[in-house]
Amino acid sequence: MVLLDRLRDTVQQAREGGQTVGKMGGLKLEMTKAQAKIGELFADIGIQAYKLYKKQELSHEGLNELFAQIDELTKQVDRSKADLDEIMMKIDVQNQDNAQSRLADIGARRNAEEEEPK
Repeated sequence: MVLLDRLRDTVQQAREGGQTVGKMGGLKLEMTKAQAKIGELFADIGIQAYKLYKKQELSHEGLNELFAQIDELTKQVDRSKADLDEIMMKIDVQNQDNAQSRLADIGARRNAEEEEPK
């Protein structure tokens, strides 16, 4: 649950703004690593749960419930990652708009300088 809380905080920080594209890229990398860790944990938990099931220390219903909870956590990570991707796309579009605006300003200044009498 700590990992999930950290992912939620990451997405919330990005939503609140003030993040640079580089910082967002770092956050995306962090989320990708976290998602990979969840995959590894899922596999480890599956192995342990199967061993308990074989020893009859865990019922079939308990095993199904465990996997359902793990699946829900994985879906939440995927949603958080999708949210972060959307935020990064908006930042990229905003940066492109800013760059185009700056280029237009530079072009206008050059035209104004060329038109000035010498």
